[in-house]
Amino acid sequence: MTELQQKIMTEKLSLEVRNGTGVITLDRPKALNAIDQEMVDEIGPVLRAWESDPAVEQVLIRSTSSKAFCAGGDIRYGYSHMAAGNTEQAEHFFASSYDLHAQVAAFPKPYVATIDGIAMGGGLGISAHGSFRVVTERASASMPEIYIAFVPDVGMSYEMQRMEGTKGYASASLATFIGTTALRLSAADMLWSGVGTHFVPSAELADFEAAVITGSIEEALERFSGTLDQPSRIAGFETGIEECFSGGEWAEIADRLAASPDTELQQLVLAQQERANPASIVAAVELYRAQPSSAREALDNEAAVGKLLRQDPNFFEGIRTVLIDKGDTPRFSPARTVEVDPAPYRSALAPD
Repeated sequence: MTELQQKIMTEKLSLEVRNGTGVITLDRPKALNAIDQEMVDEIGPVLRAWESDPAVEQVLIRSTSSKAFCAGGDIRYGYSHMAAGNTEQAEHFFASSYDLHAQVAAFPKPYVATIDGIAMGGGLGISAHGSFRVVTERASASMPEIYIAFVPDVGMSYEMQRMEGTKGYASASLATFIGTTALRLSAADMLWSGVGTHFVPSAELADFEAAVITGSIEEALERFSGTLDQPSRIAGFETGIEECFSGGEWAEIADRLAASPDTELQQLVLAQQERANPASIVAAVELYRAQPSSAREALDNEAAVGKLLRQDPNFFEGIRTVLIDKGDTPRFSPARTVEVDPAPYRSALAPD
């Protein structure tokens, strides 16, 4: 990059190279750093340039807000274009966002995200595919797409099935549980599941980020990372999750859940899914069952299933109740998962 290209600043983010570190700072606090088309268009080309720039040895992505790392893709942006009939522009937003997440997944240099606050949806797409995810005690994460009649996406149908965390093993069952319940994970849950890789106290986060910029990610982690003295809630459901969410279509998972002696897990799942779109739950399971072999394949799968769901009236109903009218009771059709046919979603995932 030339000297003039060393720093880009907009009202929503900044991108700069400091001492061999490519620094992406999200700065859209009123929108909880939700990523819109402008932000995708700024980050993508710079990240691509950093891949081959010998002056850039590593990347740090962070937020100026302690409330949110990133609340996801700006679904309002896509929705407004679809509602106005600008389907092509809305589809470009989803496609270009997925390309950005694929870039992060394929980035060849150390890449660290510092998560101090919430990370949802696309916020995980720009963090969870990276080498390191540093969380503070204030961090939380979720994939809440089932509430807006969509599916967990941004490549998480690949990445979450391979995370080990402090539990010490990869779990497709846990990934399916997270994706079909939209459960908000605490910092302890993130570390146990593998969504987070290291813990740094919020009081030391600025010093950690400074150490990354003046040295290396690995050196900064060695100096600042520690142990979070909080229990993981979902760890208490480990046995039930592994038994109930261990493969098959949603109907099979639901049957195992109904027969489980873990009534607390049953109640948790029912409560989490109460306002969810039944078709989204069924479709999400098909995404995880597809067992993608790469983040790019997962993103392509999610794009195929997501396109079907965006063409469904339920998608507009979900956006309306969650983001527009906020709190209104959604009226999804079909109203129960037993009435949803998984065949269309399975067909969308079939090889050409």
